[in-house]
Amino acid sequence: MKRIRVASGTYLYLRRGSTYYARAWVKIIGHRRGGKDRWYALGRDLEEAKRKLLKLKLAGRAPDHEGTVEEAAKAWISTYVQAHRNEKGRQLAESRIRDHLTPFLGSIRARAVTPDHLRRYRSYLEGKGLKELSVVHVLSDARCLLGWAAESGWIERSPWPRRLMPKAPENPPRYLTEEERRAVESIEDPWGFGCRIMLGSGARFGELTRLQADDLEGDVLCIHGPTKSRRLRRVPVPQALAAEIRRHVGKLVPFEAKNVPLFNRAVERKSGVKGFGSHQCRHTYAAWHAQHGSLEALRQLLGHRDIATTSRYARLGEDLVLAEGRRVAHG
Repeated sequence: MKRIRVASGTYLYLRRGSTYYARAWVKIIGHRRGGKDRWYALGRDLEEAKRKLLKLKLAGRAPDHEGTVEEAAKAWISTYVQAHRNEKGRQLAESRIRDHLTPFLGSIRARAVTPDHLRRYRSYLEGKGLKELSVVHVLSDARCLLGWAAESGWIERSPWPRRLMPKAPENPPRYLTEEERRAVESIEDPWGFGCRIMLGSGARFGELTRLQADDLEGDVLCIHGPTKSRRLRRVPVPQALAAEIRRHVGKLVPFEAKNVPLFNRAVERKSGVKGFGSHQCRHTYAAWHAQHGSLEALRQLLGHRDIATTSRYARLGEDLVLAEGRRVAHG
């Protein structure tokens, strides 16, 4: 542990990776030694940590962060979530805090939260009848909040216990059969055109709604932010689709990202494909590419950071696996 002298009798400590901490003696009534050392996280920037330390005078007293979990959550949303998540991510975080965390833990002081509180929180979520994946997402936000609170000085350290997170269910991607693909591609525009773009490029629906005709360079479609991964993707598209895009000016489709349920219902009604979801087009694109190209190339085309994510998206359906097995078995 590295110790940095800031002023006479005042030190910063670099511990737990790249986060700076300060140590203060806290008196505790009835404690056998009269009190104990308490550690306060001051962030990762050295100069900012020095300013926080001198401002709070941690060598002699504790900081003012004695608020509740609800107050800490509001600060987390207004700082961390606002800076690191897109609009949809911010809305999801706010709803998870409002609907789940605040009713169960909101009135407890942030410094008083224990691992048992969090274990009971998981049981509370499961008792509400939430789907397994929803429980994973809600708990992930709680873990992120506590990590931020420790780094920002609201709490000494995150009380998150090991092995609390349930294993996320791993459902195989839902892709369109060849018949279903032809059905959704052939419906009237702009719904059919939107499906053809997603099937030909692997674009998400939100990305589709932001595409402009100028995003096509030759036969390469530039899919850019704010995407889910916030990365620019350059995706070659079929010549027929490129020619169709060139006939457009400005925005390619008249839909908004928030209208995905309406889009899905309209395509289902017009094509006859039951349970249609726009993300099936992305799965279908990935499954087709996995059969004809490399997984690493597909990772970059889809904009994934981790090849494991690509592997899940590109998993072949049972009928394709059986067809391949028969082909090999029968020579």
